[in-house]
Order: sequence, then C-alpha cells, then structure tokens
Amino acid sequence: MKLIKLTALLLFTISIIIFLVFIAKRWMDSSPLFIIRNTEVKGNELITEKSIVSLVDINSNMRIFNIDKNNIKDKITTNPFVKNVSIKRIFPSTISIKIREKTPLAFVISKENYILSEMGELLPMPEQIRVYDIPTITGIKNIEARVKNNEIIEELKISSEILNLLKNAEINLYYDISEINFKDSDLMIFYLYEKAIPVFLNKTDLYRKLCYFSQFLEYAKFEKLLENTKYINLCYEDQIIMKE
Repeated sequence: MKLIKLTALLLFTISIIIFLVFIAKRWMDSSPLFIIRNTEVKGNELITEKSIVSLVDINSNMRIFNIDKNNIKDKITTNPFVKNVSIKRIFPSTISIKIREKTPLAFVISKENYILSEMGELLPMPEQIRVYDIPTITGIKNIEARVKNNEIIEELKISSEILNLLKNAEINLYYDISEINFKDSDLMIFYLYEKAIPVFLNKTDLYRKLCYFSQFLEYAKFEKLLENTKYINLCYEDQIIMKE
C-alpha cells in the first residue's frame, strides 16, 4: 500500500514538474521580455560596430533562446580582420559579441594601401583608421596584379618574417624601424626612425644578422655614433659597415 502511495506521489510530482516546465517554456516563447533588444560589441578597433551587427543579422522578433551562436561566429569571421570571436547571451535580452582582431604588423604602400597582419596576410585598409606605430613597407611591384593572379608575394612573406623577428625579445628592433623598402629582388633597405638612416640587408641568415645588429645599435645609440651616419650595411658576413 505504501509503495502504491509513493508511486502515485512520484507520478504526481513529475506531472507537476512537466506542467511547470511547459508553462515556463510557453511564457518564455511568448513574453516580449526575451526579445533581443541589445547587441553589444567589444574588442573591435579596426572594424566598426555597425559592420559587426550587420553581419549578425538579428531580426526584430528574434528571442535570445533562438540564436545560433555557431552561425553568428561563422558570419562574423567572414570579416578579414577577425581572428576569433566569442558569443554570450546576457539575459533577458542582450547578445554580447567579443572580437579578437588580427594585429597589424605594417602598412603596405602600393597603388592601394594595405595592412600586413601578424599572420602574414595582406588585408585591405581597415574601416576605422587609428594611428599605429608600425613600419611601412614600400617598393613591392605590381601587388594588385599579383594578388589577382593568386601569386605568392615573396616580399610580403619576407617582410612578415623580418618584422616578427624584430619583435623577438632577443632582437627587439621593431620600434626602431620606420620603413622597409624592396630595392630589388635581393636587396632590402630598412630605415631607422633615428635620422632615417638606411640599413642595407640581403635575405640570407636574417636572424643572426638582426641579432648582432640589435646589439650594435644599442651600443651605437649609447656612444652617439649615429649622429653623422649616412648608412649601415649588413650584407657582408659577420660585418657591420657604417658609413659616415
């Protein structure tokens, strides 16, 4: 008899829970409280909030429970400046979008102007132009035609390698460089911020050359050797030639 009562009580309790869940779902599906009213965007510096919101494309009657977060992520990452994105629901009616953008490594000057990302990608100029303390890359020929033909632009590959090396803690020259110029297929010139001194460099053994140049530059600044320097040449093996 006790078992029958317990079973009946259990069934009654389950029925009440199911009924309450059903009522709650009906209420959430019909209540205007859960209609999305706000979309907040964080972490965007290069991309406008308006562009992000337009990619999300949330209609006026969409409820916070009905959004497909993976679909929204896929849409937002079609923007070339987006590295990754996270989506959160903030109840009752807000969607939070946190953007992580690709880091600009350098400006690229050609017929059109571009950004070179830290990942070595050639990107269009961003919607929101900020003042960046980053080098400029010049002298690369026919960028637009080469991009159109899906060619690998070797100069950009080398620039990315050099600039990421310059950011390396052992070298730490990145903020000393104002411009990298490709004079020809074998010779590069980068210009120091200090007095726009040209530094000639070829493509062989880059890491080692930049390491010892970093040490030399620190010494030259301390000894004030750059004041009358016309150029510096790193093209020769184990030598730094400085012309005054």
